[in-house]
Amino acid sequence: MMAPSGRLLCAAMASAVLVCLTATARGGRVLWSGALTHDSASLRVSCTTDNQAVLVSTNADLSDAVAAFPQAKAGVVGVHVTGLEPDTTYYFGVNGLDEAAPGRFRTVAVPAGQPLSYRVAFASCAFTGAESPVFGEIVDHDPLFFMHMGDLHYLNIESDSVEEREASYAAVFASESQSRWLRAFPFVYMWDDHDFGPNNADGTFYGSAVARFAYQKFVPHYPLAETGDTVAPYHAFTVGRVRYIVTDLRSVSNMPDSSNSTLGWAQREWLLREFAAHADYALMVWVSTKPWMGEEDPGSDKWAGYAEERRFLANAMKALGVDNLVVLAGDAHLIGVDLGMHTDFADGGGAGFPIFHAAPLAQYGSVKDTGPFSEGCFGYRFFNTGQYGVMDVVDDGGEEVCVKWTAYRQGLETLTTVRFCTPTMKVGLPQDGDADICSMPFFPPWATFVVVLICLIGIGGPLWLGWRAVARR
Repeated sequence: MMAPSGRLLCAAMASAVLVCLTATARGGRVLWSGALTHDSASLRVSCTTDNQAVLVSTNADLSDAVAAFPQAKAGVVGVHVTGLEPDTTYYFGVNGLDEAAPGRFRTVAVPAGQPLSYRVAFASCAFTGAESPVFGEIVDHDPLFFMHMGDLHYLNIESDSVEEREASYAAVFASESQSRWLRAFPFVYMWDDHDFGPNNADGTFYGSAVARFAYQKFVPHYPLAETGDTVAPYHAFTVGRVRYIVTDLRSVSNMPDSSNSTLGWAQREWLLREFAAHADYALMVWVSTKPWMGEEDPGSDKWAGYAEERRFLANAMKALGVDNLVVLAGDAHLIGVDLGMHTDFADGGGAGFPIFHAAPLAQYGSVKDTGPFSEGCFGYRFFNTGQYGVMDVVDDGGEEVCVKWTAYRQGLETLTTVRFCTPTMKVGLPQDGDADICSMPFFPPWATFVVVLICLIGIGGPLWLGWRAVARR
């Protein structure tokens, strides 16, 4: 009779080892920046009462503000600040509220199109309101901006309520560690499924228009490719001589007029125009919120489920002569880096590009049948691991731009580092589906030992006591 309780004890104690502590959705104050240029930035700030003002200052206590934006009503307000000095640190917040912990951004040192070396951090996927040291570690890298590639939260909203959308952003800011991280530098954010709608949500989700409206209201962002209050939020922008292309693979996916497309016809034509302009930039960075690699898998929620569209894009890259593309990707809860050996889906080859999957910030691991990766893959299936990427762009004005990618795990553990320069494209290996996908252990070695030890104690202890009780009879 003791053994079952021992097994329950093992399960309970193992669960305690793996538990992810998250903040409740009690709501925090929205305070973040984006759309950074050499002389401007976009802000989203929560005013708690009527007749407050959003201040922008070069002083951390918000004194001697260089700009003030009075707000008549309480709520989240959007402010676009212009006329700023290049390469200058600014602080922002609400008078009387944020002097001790304001938001912060540093303007780009040069106008778009000029050579610039700088750092970007990026990742995706964190439990709603998760508290973790990994967010502070990312702040310590001091990137110019952070690229968030989806699943900012896991609320899986199924309604068409703007208020629920606002509460979802507030739930993220309720985390002290995430709030500090979100205030520390500008963000470029594109949703994935769990922060757009329910699991695997696409453009047929009835709350799509409200989600798009809420994105524009609560997220600081660069100008979108389309105009209107409820348009899909895909967009592109330039920092230095690098073009960033941010695609929305949710709110226009599988629409009636573009079935079997995760981009939708309008966004796909826009993406092709961006690819066609590749010679205007030293480097192009495509942000994809779905895994690119993997054997054709119709109906799956990744690029392998849209294999024809993937092949079409790869052939277009090849035909257009794109030779300076890299891809940052999320969704799959792993670190995986490939230098173009396994990303080439063009007919006859010739469209293999470097790709960096970066996740999870604060979630359990998953593979999603993606890979393999030439530089390895990293993660744990049943352990909440903080993982992210850092990209250093090195541009001295010459013909080539060089990139250093570093993958980190919480604790500043370096998982892999690669360096390469333009041109980036190559003829990859034939993608015949026979290659192994990423393999991922259940736990880190130390946690495996702890779980086994707990199980031995939980099961062996009661059995020992039961044996002794029988032996005494």
